[in-house]
Amino acid sequence: MIIFPSFVVTNHGIRLSNISFATTNIIDSSTRFMRVNVRRQWNDFRIGETDLETLNGLHWDRISGGARARAPRPFLSAYVLCTEINGDIAHSCMHGTGPHEIKVVIVKKDNDPEVYEEVLKKFKAS
Repeated sequence: MIIFPSFVVTNHGIRLSNISFATTNIIDSSTRFMRVNVRRQWNDFRIGETDLETLNGLHWDRISGGARARAPRPFLSAYVLCTEINGDIAHSCMHGTGPHEIKVVIVKKDNDPEVYEEVLKKFKAS
């Protein structure tokens, strides 16, 4: 995988991001660099990506982050710093200077089976 650092300009400043030329959900020989796709709500079209290691407080929940929308069933959820997410997700930093710890949802269909299994292992270990 080739990674090029880049800067993402938002309404609230400039954030360092990475542009990578590879498929999503890259799995290193260890799970240290495993990428997990996340959303703010279970049905949001905006999907971001973060490292497995950045996910904290894994739990099952029906209430999403941000808008606190109710899901039709429990989804695996976690907390992550907003600066640790690459991609477009529903978070703007408008309520204060970041980084903020935000709640995200891990949707099974967004991730490769191997990645989702590693997330479940991390949940069971916590």
